[in-house]
Amino acid sequence: MKKYYLFLLFCLAFGFWAGHVTMIRHTMDQIVPQGEIVRMKATGMNSTEGPVWIKEGYLLFSDLAGNELKKYTLDGTITAYRNPSSMANGNTVDRLGRLITCETENRRLVIEEKNGMIRPLVDRWEGKKLNGPNDVILRSNGTIWFTDPGYKLDPDKREISKNQVYCYDPLTQSLKMILNTLDKPNGLCFSPDENLFYVGEAGKSHQIWVFEVRSDHTLANGKVFATLEQGAPDGMRTDDQGRLYVAAGNGIQIFEPKGTWIGTIPVDEPPSNLCFGGLDRKMLFISARTSLYMIPLLVRGS
Repeated sequence: MKKYYLFLLFCLAFGFWAGHVTMIRHTMDQIVPQGEIVRMKATGMNSTEGPVWIKEGYLLFSDLAGNELKKYTLDGTITAYRNPSSMANGNTVDRLGRLITCETENRRLVIEEKNGMIRPLVDRWEGKKLNGPNDVILRSNGTIWFTDPGYKLDPDKREISKNQVYCYDPLTQSLKMILNTLDKPNGLCFSPDENLFYVGEAGKSHQIWVFEVRSDHTLANGKVFATLEQGAPDGMRTDDQGRLYVAAGNGIQIFEPKGTWIGTIPVDEPPSNLCFGGLDRKMLFISARTSLYMIPLLVRGS
């Protein structure tokens, strides 16, 4: 009788495990078309970063160490977009389609007007020079959120001791510090409804944190969303179902909205950032060290 119960317990445990694996596989099958793999679209660069899809039908991304912004079109053409770029890193676009860029060299955010003029947005907080903006996103109300870890900053030139996360309001031209408890805040994004804010800790812990977003652009009830087993979290985005995609380690790690790891899209080089694009927002673009990669998905970016 004892052996029978032990056998029954084993069967139940195995059934739960098998069902869990099947659920994960089924979820990935809903995200990545069967047989699809990540494909290299351009290479020979120095440190790709900050891909952003432009609604006119092309992708812009940074070659950070190459000091150039590049343009990629779906026919495979790649050209210089801005050279020099002041060591451009993260990029986003505002509601008017204007490109917003983190300049590592000048330690500031800039915006490109429709006439091509580059205009500084913000470079100081409480009179002190920023450390070096890394990644940037836009909220639907027009506010600009960015991380400022200052990776390449000489310690002797640092004016702000902590590595902080900021919210900039272009209407009031005010900069608010919203988070300063992480060692190296890096990638960031919102949930589809913008009620949640995700930010990656690329320093000591390799954790992803999630916060509730209040109406006054402050954060509340922060908690660890996930801890990465491989690599540090870099750029991140959500799809329209609220799943989180994180560039880290061996590829694009995907998590359910509650923090459960679903699976990983492998990439040949350690990825730095990602974005959804294409005419239907189902194309995933990935920047990774020397190359730009792309894979079609079954889901849309949020």
